[in-house]
Amino acid sequence: MENFNLIAAPEILGKVKGSLSERELKHAIKKFRQNAPSAPIPRLYDAYRWLKVQLDNDETESEKQFTYFVEIFLRVLEERGAAESEVYSEVLRDSAEYKYLKGLFHTEAAEPEVLQIEISEKQVQTAPVIKKITLKDILSRKNISLNSIDINEWHKLIDEHLRDFRTEDLFVKNCILVVNNIKKRTEKDTYHTEIIIIYAFDKLLRFKRLSLKTKDFAMQLLNLMTDRGEMWGRLHKEYLEIIKK
Repeated sequence: MENFNLIAAPEILGKVKGSLSERELKHAIKKFRQNAPSAPIPRLYDAYRWLKVQLDNDETESEKQFTYFVEIFLRVLEERGAAESEVYSEVLRDSAEYKYLKGLFHTEAAEPEVLQIEISEKQVQTAPVIKKITLKDILSRKNISLNSIDINEWHKLIDEHLRDFRTEDLFVKNCILVVNNIKKRTEKDTYHTEIIIIYAFDKLLRFKRLSLKTKDFAMQLLNLMTDRGEMWGRLHKEYLEIIKK
C-alpha cells in the first residue's frame, strides 16, 4: 500500500493541482469515474490517496464531495470483484457510516449539564420516580420495543451492560446472551445488531490472546453480517486480526 505514485493523479483524475476548487474537485471525481472501469486498481488507489491528501491540506469545505467520492470508489471495487481486497478495506474506513459507528465506541459521552432549579418541598414529595431502562430490563421483558431506542441510546445501553466484563470468558458469555436475545426480536432495526457486533469486535481486539472458542464466536458474529455487504467488508479485516491472536 506504499506505492503512492503521483504520476497516477493526472492520469486518472485529469488536470489536477495542489489546491482544488469545488468545480475542479467535481471534475476530478467525474474523470475518476470515467477511468475507473479500465484502469488498474493500484493506479486508482494512488489517485484516490493523492486527492485525499489534497483535501486534508485544503481549508475549503469539501467533505461532502469526498464522501461521495469514497462511495463511488467502493462501488467500483465491488463491481470489479475486489470487495475483499486490502484496498477495499482501506477505502471503507473513510466512509461516513463506518466513521460514525466506530466513533460511537471511542467518544466518551459528555456529562449532562446540571440545572439549578428551585423546587418546593411539596413538589419533591409528589414528583414521580422514573426508573431508567437498562439492557437487562430489555432482555428480560419482551414488551419493550427496540424500535423505541435510537442508535445513540442503544450504544449507551450496550456499553453499560458489557463494559465491566473484563475477562475474555465473561465478556463472550454475556455477549452471546445479548446477541441470541436480539436475534429473536422481530421489531428491531439493523443497527441494533450492528452495534453489538462492532462493540464485540472492538473489545476482542483489546485482548492479547483469544481462545479458539472466542475466535469461533467472532466468526459467527461476522456471518450475521453476510447480507450487509459494506458492513461485512468493514468487519472482515478486524476479524482477520482477531483470529491471529
